[in-house]
Amino acid sequence: MNIPYDELSIQILTNEHNLSSFTCGDEDLDDFLINDAFKNQLIRFSVTRVVFHHNYLVGFFTLTTDCINKEDFIKRDQIQEISYRKYPALKIARLATASSFQRKGVGEIMLGKIFEIAVNISKYIGCRIITVDSKPGTIDFYRKYGFKTAKNDQNIIRLTYISMYIDYFNAIEISKIDHTLKEYDQNISKK
Repeated sequence: MNIPYDELSIQILTNEHNLSSFTCGDEDLDDFLINDAFKNQLIRFSVTRVVFHHNYLVGFFTLTTDCINKEDFIKRDQIQEISYRKYPALKIARLATASSFQRKGVGEIMLGKIFEIAVNISKYIGCRIITVDSKPGTIDFYRKYGFKTAKNDQNIIRLTYISMYIDYFNAIEISKIDHTLKEYDQNISKK
């Protein structure tokens, strides 16, 4: 059974949050949250958001900036109007759900929040690509939401991660399921 969105609270990590009981089944992710996430935030290297269900920590995600080479895109995904060799991106540096809450929709909600953040960022700076270095066990999760394997990784099996990307602007335009960008564009034209 999926957890309803309105039962979750997504907050920017502070030193007041108790993280010690979090476990997602991946020691590296657990260690990052408990020992590095807040430090990285203090030096403006990344920002972590923690997700609570009735005051129980059920997940977190960390975002930072990135860029991706145009050549790493599948040819049909390259943005033809742009001649730059690199595209600015928002990177999902970490995303994890507590072991006892996996497969209950928490990851999907966090990914939706990341898309919302990307749309909001694009109001202030150019950014329409989201990247992630996906662990092999999470590739299908990202593919389910439209992420594609970067060309530099298509024929390489890595033990640690696979580079993936999505042009969220194009995905939203194609799906016509989100009105946020249209509202934003209308507001900009009024100014």
